[in-house]
Amino acid sequence: MAGGTENGVAEVWDRVKAWPVADRLALASRILQSLEREQPRPAVPTPPHSRRTVMDLLGAWATDQPPPTDDEVERIIDEAVMRKHG
Repeated sequence: MAGGTENGVAEVWDRVKAWPVADRLALASRILQSLEREQPRPAVPTPPHSRRTVMDLLGAWATDQPPPTDDEVERIIDEAVMRKHG
């Protein structure tokens, strides 16, 4: 802290340290609330799968063929299980 700010904080502390606890808590709460309003919110982290990645995948999956039927999906799953577990 700069020297002037330190002195200002010390002066304020000297004034409020004798206040009742409830009043000091109210002051502290108001100070913290004012900081929350002034602080910019942190940027939301980008998820590992960005919209661009999802769109790329959707494009890669696009085919002229119709989707598999339920029976075909079951056969594909059964084949994969047999390959994995014998």
